[in-house]
Amino acid sequence: MQQLDVNQTILIVVGSDINPEEKDRPLAYYLKQAIEKSPEYGSLPFRKCIVISDSLYESDKIIQICPTISIGGPGVNALAARLAEILPIQISKDDR
Repeated sequence: MQQLDVNQTILIVVGSDINPEEKDRPLAYYLKQAIEKSPEYGSLPFRKCIVISDSLYESDKIIQICPTISIGGPGVNALAARLAEILPIQISKDDR
């Protein structure tokens, strides 16, 4: 991976199996495009939005400092599985 500024790079992490590659990766690129078009994104030379696999994310401790969006549930995304273990979970029914 090329050099990146961990303060200016947004990561979008998807699972690396076939189902998330087919279903979640296109959504991740759509989200990447929306983020990059946002006026708040700006045009700093080191600002990037990158779509990566959960296996790359899990193997590289440096990039784990970056602001991160995880797409896909714990069954298909290793990052989502790890977050589900450490973050509080709230279940809502009928938006209540």
